[in-house]
Amino acid sequence: MTAIQSTPSAAIRVVTESDLLARQNADGGWGYYRGSSWTEPTCYALLGLWAAGTRDSTALERGASWLRAKQNSDGGFAPKDGVAESTWVTTLALLTPEPVRQYFDSNRAAGWLLSSTGKESTLVHSH
Repeated sequence: MTAIQSTPSAAIRVVTESDLLARQNADGGWGYYRGSSWTEPTCYALLGLWAAGTRDSTALERGASWLRAKQNSDGGFAPKDGVAESTWVTTLALLTPEPVRQYFDSNRAAGWLLSSTGKESTLVHSH
């Protein structure tokens, strides 16, 4: 039996607060690559900035405003522009810090989440 090595891989990189701030897109969100914002990385970036101690920041405000603009009429969130259906990423929006959640209707988001049943919540899906 071989021991598991505890040395970090060269592929692991620590992302700093300044890294997150530098990667914010012009529209206020964050993406997997520059220029295209998605809900998932935006929520993670907002959580990371909050955990790093960022408060009353323009970056937090812009990110929260991006989320507000992306909330669907059913209360949920889609993963990105061009996807009309609300999905599991609604959960991430609800996990953002309370000051961020004040920018969107978190009660409607929670309502969507609690009432959603569909392709993502079933093991068997028929067309």
